[in-house]
Amino acid sequence: MERIYFVKNGDLSEVNSLLKEGAKVKSIHAVSEGISAYGYSSGWQAEGKGKYVSDIYAYIVLDLDSCKV
Repeated sequence: MERIYFVKNGDLSEVNSLLKEGAKVKSIHAVSEGISAYGYSSGWQAEGKGKYVSDIYAYIVLDLDSCKV
């Protein structure tokens, strides 16, 4: 059985707990943010002068066949 997890900014607590129980990572897919007006995505925040940071998203597909849970 496979399960897909949506991860934001490296919040891997649930994924890590399943990996400890024997789950295996099948794939990881980065998710691009859409760009809004002025070239900045909606989640960007100013960080000093001229620098912008945004949230990081990914989908992680876990294979739960060998998992104890």
